[in-house]
Amino acid sequence: MSETMAQPRVAILGLGIMGTGMANRLLSANFPLTVYNRNREKSVPFADAGAFVAESPREAYFQTMVSRGDRRVSRILERLEAAGCETAGPIWHELAKIHREVESGGNSSLPDPDFFVTRHYVDDELLPWDFIDHHIHKWFLLAERKKAHHEHQSPPCDVERCTVCGSC
Repeated sequence: MSETMAQPRVAILGLGIMGTGMANRLLSANFPLTVYNRNREKSVPFADAGAFVAESPREAYFQTMVSRGDRRVSRILERLEAAGCETAGPIWHELAKIHREVESGGNSSLPDPDFFVTRHYVDDELLPWDFIDHHIHKWFLLAERKKAHHEHQSPPCDVERCTVCGSC
């Protein structure tokens, strides 16, 4: 990455085995990082290492929208700024208002914020974060996603002799 190009802020939602590995790797590469976990205690080591800890799933939703969005999200951000939204509560209420406008077929020329948070990516699509070297193979993440959709759980990682995902 060139010295003039700012590193993007990355959000990790969930600090289980995979989330913890990716978060550690991103912090070691000096990426600005936001983390969220239901169990706040798991976030403490990351906060100590310089990560921003999201206070709520709503804040994590916003981070997800921004990180998964494309240039169309800029119109949503402009609306938030024009409405004077500077804190989590007003931001969330304005996002919900935009969503309702889009759902009702009203005059909104904005995209639905939920689209960016919940949209399906095809397996070979170039993702906004694909350039980050987090040492986890994309095929592994796709396999884990498929397991999650079928409600299958992967066994815990053997971090002493890990050879599966590439993170260790």
